[in-house]
Amino acid sequence: MLLVKKIFSVVVLGMFVSGCVGGARQVLTKVESELTETIALVKHLNDVQARAYLAVPCAIDLGAYHRVLSPDEQRAADVLCGGSGEKPVSVEDIRRARELMNLIDSPDR
Repeated sequence: MLLVKKIFSVVVLGMFVSGCVGGARQVLTKVESELTETIALVKHLNDVQARAYLAVPCAIDLGAYHRVLSPDEQRAADVLCGGSGEKPVSVEDIRRARELMNLIDSPDR
């Protein structure tokens, strides 16, 4: 919201200072350029945030791992993230587990 107010202020100030259509056009062109850059920056930051969220389940501090997690939660983190000599769970592993559960729950058995 602050960015929108800032841009609006620049546009209004530019129109008053310029006093002509040509000056207003220059101000609007500059605002459009700044908005384009801002949108690109926000998209980039969203991409960085998405990458961080993908890593979050396995980005636990070692001290927190031992202080906060119960033994069952520690084991789950080990299996999921590859701790304690475990191989990390892959998407393929999850697909296979789901397939197995579907077979077990199948009414045809």
